[in-house]
Amino acid sequence: MTTIEEGIKRLAAKFSRLDVDGLPISAYNKFYLKKHQLHLNYNLQINGLILTNVLEQKAIIHTLCDYGAGTGLLGFLAQECWGCKVIYADIYPSACQDLPVIAAALDLSLYQVVEGDIDTLNQMNMSTIDALVSRDVIEHIYDLKAFFNSVHSLNPRIIQVHNTAANVYNVLRKQEFKKIHHTCEYVGDSANLKETDTKEAFYTQRLKIIQSLYPYISQETVTLLAEKTRGLAGADIETAVEAHLAGETFEKQDKYPFNTCDPTNGNWAERMLYFEEYKAMAENYYHCQFHSVPYNLSSVSVLKGWVAKALNLTIRATGTMGRYIWPSFNLILVPKRD
Repeated sequence: MTTIEEGIKRLAAKFSRLDVDGLPISAYNKFYLKKHQLHLNYNLQINGLILTNVLEQKAIIHTLCDYGAGTGLLGFLAQECWGCKVIYADIYPSACQDLPVIAAALDLSLYQVVEGDIDTLNQMNMSTIDALVSRDVIEHIYDLKAFFNSVHSLNPRIIQVHNTAANVYNVLRKQEFKKIHHTCEYVGDSANLKETDTKEAFYTQRLKIIQSLYPYISQETVTLLAEKTRGLAGADIETAVEAHLAGETFEKQDKYPFNTCDPTNGNWAERMLYFEEYKAMAENYYHCQFHSVPYNLSSVSVLKGWVAKALNLTIRATGTMGRYIWPSFNLILVPKRD
């Protein structure tokens, strides 16, 4: 076991030499590997903070799950630092197929790759996992409360650390993601999609789903219901429509009005949640902590560098009160005592 700083140096040296274009992997993962290389120091710094937060709760990690592993950079760092067993879990087949190729190119071995989600890990009885970590994943999980409960069922002592840039308190982030939400909801997005993603606007999809399920209701009612079911997927859309037709009301799942998800698979478009919402979803089994991630000091102009330094100093001095300027944050879930 080495320090996280030493692990970052070793992985950075390997990763900077990686010939991404020469790898026989999906275009999607090539795109993200190049993004990682472009801001390699900062990406590894964030991943290092995630692992630091894990160690603050549990001194020794034997088995770690990189959840929604993608290109595997977070799990690779854990291997470099701790030499632990890493389970790379991802619902996308291309990610699971690409991970062994990327690991081999970095001269790293893979303990296990699992194609699936938390329910798959439960079915496989992966109860030896000590910690579950993720990067830019938690904002896409459809039913977070069910997810947290499922992690607890897997192992009641698992430490979780999830990093997300979907900070609803940061006005600039909010505006950035509001544009993404609008595009996904009303326009559609054809840029660099995964195999299960859709190019069609979510609103249009819900219109088609409701029209298919209820061909006898008026177009005006269909249009109304397509708008009201924003943020719902699968059977939840039908349940909401049935409630409306029965004269009942249904409420939005969260407080931020622009959140939207793919109605066919529940994949949220950068879901933004307030801290109390995370706490409410996790309260059955976990205490929640929220830690800031600093701004990137590399690959920026001199002026932006000075601004970033000033913001980082403010963040360190203000604790969670500074969440209004956090660029991203780590959600740490610590199991409650029985």
